[in-house]
Amino acid sequence: MINKKISVKKTIKRGQLLLTLPAFILLIGPMFFSVILLDKDTFTGAIFLITILTSIVSIWLYIGYFSLKWKVWAFDNVNQVHLLRKRANESGLMINDGNWIMNYPEAEPSRYQNNLS
Repeated sequence: MINKKISVKKTIKRGQLLLTLPAFILLIGPMFFSVILLDKDTFTGAIFLITILTSIVSIWLYIGYFSLKWKVWAFDNVNQVHLLRKRANESGLMINDGNWIMNYPEAEPSRYQNNLS
């Protein structure tokens, strides 16, 4: 099987689509339906607040999980790893070290190839 490498630009675009679009939908979707239901008598402001908090937590979990999956995929499919890391930091797909909220381990293929065998 021939392992075809993907350009850094395509990898960044795929990461942006994989991470930002669903996160946006997870944020806007529940809030949109909450605003519609807010007009009903049975729907209170407390439920709206819970919906917002649940959306934020679900976005954080989604980005945490799929960010790591994207990193593993990206480092496996790109030849220019240093350029990928630089462009991903510039685009916000990878957070620089030192950010305690989103400081995930760097997913490089060499760490995972031994575990797959």
